[in-house]
Amino acid sequence: TISPATRLSVRFSNPEMRQNWIKKLMKQHVEANRRAPKEEKSGPQQAGSARELLEMMPKGFNPNAADGMTATYQFEVSGAEDFIAAGVTTPVGALGTDSITRSLEVLYGKTMELRARGLAALMYTGAYRVPAPTLTGDIARDITLIDPVIGIGEVAISDHRSAQPSVSELQRLAADARLGGVLSGKGGVVFVHVGDGEGRLAPLREALAGSDLPAASFYPTHINRNPALLQEAAAFARAGAFVDITVSTTPELIAMGDIPALQALREVIAAGAPPERVTLSSDAGGSLPVYRDGRLAGLTAASPGSLLALLQEAIRLEDDSAALVLAALTKNPADALGLQNKGRLCAGADADLLLLDPASGELADVMCGGRWLRRSS
Repeated sequence: TISPATRLSVRFSNPEMRQNWIKKLMKQHVEANRRAPKEEKSGPQQAGSARELLEMMPKGFNPNAADGMTATYQFEVSGAEDFIAAGVTTPVGALGTDSITRSLEVLYGKTMELRARGLAALMYTGAYRVPAPTLTGDIARDITLIDPVIGIGEVAISDHRSAQPSVSELQRLAADARLGGVLSGKGGVVFVHVGDGEGRLAPLREALAGSDLPAASFYPTHINRNPALLQEAAAFARAGAFVDITVSTTPELIAMGDIPALQALREVIAAGAPPERVTLSSDAGGSLPVYRDGRLAGLTAASPGSLLALLQEAIRLEDDSAALVLAALTKNPADALGLQNKGRLCAGADADLLLLDPASGELADVMCGGRWLRRSS
């Protein structure tokens, strides 16, 4: 399965050293990737330190530069084991709200660590705010030159935490992302966080109306925040866009208006959204409120396991739910992100497979790219 948005909350203790060092080496990384032959890995690996992580990165990175550096985890981002246990073979990482104490450089490092563990991990450049942070100084360059970068996100609209981007700023983001996608053969989409604001999807509609951009340039998520947003999302999908439902939620969020994922999937399709334009994601790593006796007691992180739990729930219903959910977890997000070899079983596609126990419905085996990452026996 493909998880379109996985948040990372990691930072090095010396941000200035990190920024200067990695940006200086980014050009070397790109050139080294062109020259260096592909190495066969004997099996999935896990980094135990910053130095080990850099040794697993492309040839352009010097692990000696990691001496004296430490990593501090603010929220524990899901590791390879969590994704494998959830049946997610292609996690897609995004920074989210905080691009001040977190960085794209470390998101890139986490993406490469997950790849070293056998997953087909990808990432977005940018974050909530505009102008967007980048790795190379340019959105199109990030998408074109850096292998795991497939688009920009999670850019925020209709949210008090967003940078309140103008229509022209959204158009420029989409144009740059599209150029990078054309040059690299990637999707080049703008993954959009939609908040609770009254504007809902209006900024995206205005950006499209005043440009030559196709509707699929913008890929809004969290469309199941409330019924009004879900209805707008159905119309947006009818216009040719992909729209994304967030699976991870809590009873308290549902009480405040969140629509549970399976219900939202059925309702948005009933409202006219083409089923093939609707996707499901976990928002793994995103914060979820924890309440005790009706009071906010803290925050926890969303889990990629919510996707597998939803699929298992749909299978137990023994109706068309399983087919809808399965497509929204696999083929649909692959199409939304321009991943032609993902999300389908056909000749020439990547061999990403999940095997479920037919009696219990539990996940038994996971294959990614033709390699077994989990075996039940």
